[in-house]
Amino acid sequence: MSTPVTAKTVFFSVVYVILLILFFLILDVAIGWFFYNIVFRMLDWFNGLSFFWKFMLILIEAGIVLGLVSALFNFIAVTVSHMIFRYFPLNWFTLIAGLALALINTILNVIGLWKIPEHYNFWIVLELLILSFFLWSVNFLVVEKEIKSKVE
Repeated sequence: MSTPVTAKTVFFSVVYVILLILFFLILDVAIGWFFYNIVFRMLDWFNGLSFFWKFMLILIEAGIVLGLVSALFNFIAVTVSHMIFRYFPLNWFTLIAGLALALINTILNVIGLWKIPEHYNFWIVLELLILSFFLWSVNFLVVEKEIKSKVE
């Protein structure tokens, strides 16, 4: 991580941060589309079920379905980010900026997610916790995988 500070390094570091902002915006649009067109429709159906089926399906949903979808989003995000960001330097500026952007993006997404329901009950809070974990993992795995690939 000891890249010499040259004008080229500074330029590519700033371009890296700008591209990372654009990447997170595109990721937000993709996740928003996925939530509004698929997840929320599934949750509306889910909330109409009896307690037994809710309990059984929440175990399956949290363990299998959300895990597969998370893996798919992570694969796409990591692949695209690796194709874009592999040519940029890894220094303290890009490291801290990437982590800060991921944290800010996650916090804003989770706050927006929790503002959506009009009322809360046990099941809605449980669903929101699972979706918040999903948002956290997708945002931070993009940055984490990129850092690991550059360190190795």
